[in-house]
Amino acid sequence: MGTPHRFWRLRVASTVDNRYVQIAEVSFRGAGLQDLSVGGFAAASSEYSSAYTASMAFDKTPSTSWCTVYGQFPGWVAYDHVVPVDAQAVQVTWDSNGSYLPTSEGAVSAAWSDDGVVWSTP
Repeated sequence: MGTPHRFWRLRVASTVDNRYVQIAEVSFRGAGLQDLSVGGFAAASSEYSSAYTASMAFDKTPSTSWCTVYGQFPGWVAYDHVVPVDAQAVQVTWDSNGSYLPTSEGAVSAAWSDDGVVWSTP
């Protein structure tokens, strides 16, 4: 982190039960921890249903969440900020279902892209 990029994503390699990835809220944060994930577009590796879309991970409503389809790993949720932003931190509110939590801190990573196709790990 330290260089502005248009796209940022959070990737989860495995969860406790390895059935789903489910996240209530994600925000990519800039200097001073301001929320940079506003005014853009969300995308995901998959969406369980129309009740669990990628946009729900960025809707600032912890009672909604994004969820992958069954068994799809790694799962990721991304945000197109429209213009490059310098994300300094990622804030995640995990869904309350403990089975869908990552297996370890190492199972979660953040990445950036300038085109939304080729991803690098910061």
